[in-house]
Amino acid sequence: MRLIRAACAALASLTIAVSASAQQSAANDTSSLGKIRVSLAGEIESEGGAHPNLQDDLEYVALIARQSGTLLRILQQYEEERSDKQVGATSSASGTTTLVSKGTVPKVLGLAVENGAATRTVNGTTVTFRSDLGGAIRALAGKGFFQLTPGADPSLSLLRRLSASASFDTSRGQTETLTADQQQLSQWTARLQVIDQRDPYGPSAAARWRDRLVSIQTGIPEAAIKLFATFDTDPVVKMWLQATQDAVTAAKVAASAKSVTERAIDIATTLRDRESSFPTADQLRPETVLALDQYERTTSTFVRERHDMLQALATGALVSLEYTNDRPLKAPRTSNVRLVGEVGGTVDLTGNASVTFFDQNPAGVSSSVRDVQFSGQMDIKMGSADTVGAFVLSFAGRYSRQLENSFNDDGVMLPNTKGTTAVGQLKLTVPVKGSGVRIPLSVTFANRTELITESVVRANVGLTYDLDVLFAKFHP
Repeated sequence: MRLIRAACAALASLTIAVSASAQQSAANDTSSLGKIRVSLAGEIESEGGAHPNLQDDLEYVALIARQSGTLLRILQQYEEERSDKQVGATSSASGTTTLVSKGTVPKVLGLAVENGAATRTVNGTTVTFRSDLGGAIRALAGKGFFQLTPGADPSLSLLRRLSASASFDTSRGQTETLTADQQQLSQWTARLQVIDQRDPYGPSAAARWRDRLVSIQTGIPEAAIKLFATFDTDPVVKMWLQATQDAVTAAKVAASAKSVTERAIDIATTLRDRESSFPTADQLRPETVLALDQYERTTSTFVRERHDMLQALATGALVSLEYTNDRPLKAPRTSNVRLVGEVGGTVDLTGNASVTFFDQNPAGVSSSVRDVQFSGQMDIKMGSADTVGAFVLSFAGRYSRQLENSFNDDGVMLPNTKGTTAVGQLKLTVPVKGSGVRIPLSVTFANRTELITESVVRANVGLTYDLDVLFAKFHP
């Protein structure tokens, strides 16, 4: 295993060294690379003796290569470009930018601050926290983002399908700040993920990884062993490895009187300084270059197939069942049961069907069913996480048949407010590249609201934060 790992790592070194631009990239201390290098330096610092054997442990260089196209980078980009997650509150909240609920939710944690009601008369500012229960538990246990899958644990297999959210109306209180107490709790939801064909590590994807990639993988060990063997006979590679090992040893000895953290920092600095000096292609033996080419052909096919698979996953179906409990201060509380379905890819299509009930029938109503709703949304993905960011342009519409009169915020029934509500929405979701932050900007058109039977045009703005993106980037 260490042989294969070392070969893969050394391949990464060669790939970096083949072009001057790649060498410059390796020398740059990006946040991801810096974390990886410090991790390796910590391992070297903790090893006994003063002479680390870098020839058998070049993992950090292999991870550098991942930034330019292997599976980890592809998966990170996949997470950043996803537009199928419901982060904010549902359309019935006093502050929301959502007209149609999306097909899935963040694995770790989502946070949304939204202002401007979509279908109600009274605007508000709502703060929403949303999380997948199974993912949150495994994240708290120290697992990396791509280790959040439940494995063989049946309890986590169930929890990964369950998610919950809580929304707080900051206008409920004297200071209009978030206290997250019972008075401000305006809405909570529970969701069951029935079908999720977009999880790259979900059960439905596992068979596809196996069927499409195992056959390609069989050629990689042979090519890796051959490449490693050429390193052992290439004098310039051996010289670089020895010089780097000597430099790390010297740094380790020189820092022996320092703290553990300081010693690891000195080793990391030495590794960074040595990366750009790896021999270039014209300095390597022809056999080394040939072995490198063979390994690159084998691995590039593997990486390309993985990328194509993730593109196919992005078109998978999502189906979920969501329960929402709305908790106005004085008006009757209601429960909404919503079926959410989503398909697509570059263009996503999402549909919702729901029914709303009174928790307790208030005086003056004849049925416990308050309304039925049908809605749809088309999302058009623009841009890329590798360039300006993944923008999303959305067109949404909702039809609602209200069977009972509405109640205002003081709990007073308003006569003649039954009827049909038709709502349209145009939304642009602006990403802050690489941060998990998105800014949804929307304009909503309606023939009426729940309380006033007159047409209305309303603007909505929000700020949503998907922790999955940063978790996948910094703790994969």
